[in-house]
Amino acid sequence: MVRWLDDGDLDVQLDTIMMSRPIFRGISPSLPELNPLLATRIRQSVDLYKQTLYPIINNGLVYHHTPLLPMMEPSPWIVLEYAAADRTKELVGLFRTSQSGDSVYRFEPRGLDLSRSYHIHFENSGQVVEMSGSQLLQNRIPVRLDENVSSELLVIEQK
Repeated sequence: MVRWLDDGDLDVQLDTIMMSRPIFRGISPSLPELNPLLATRIRQSVDLYKQTLYPIINNGLVYHHTPLLPMMEPSPWIVLEYAAADRTKELVGLFRTSQSGDSVYRFEPRGLDLSRSYHIHFENSGQVVEMSGSQLLQNRIPVRLDENVSSELLVIEQK
């Protein structure tokens, strides 16, 4: 994946806007000149936002797993969890922001029901696993990001 200095790769850039408000500017001189591969990835991210994240944001819960980030010191991770109020679905953004600290973050979801089972889809790597809510609480979800300014999005849905 091509990296743009401190902006990170395409996954980081799309994941960042998915966790906030998607706005695209300066990606191409004009729509006809937009790289078709980039256009496909942008469409996929916007679809994910519309179908998964936006419905959760409207009435869901937000959990900041890394609430206070120091301004002048490296902080290895930013982790944000958006969970549906009924605990059936959530989207999690995990961002590696420096080379300091461990390259594996063990994510412990706060917005899920321990008595249910879930599909966990790693959007960037394409991996899918199934775990019960109690397994998720006990074992957590290990997310490895070896590169600085990299990310992974987790979509967790009830089976």
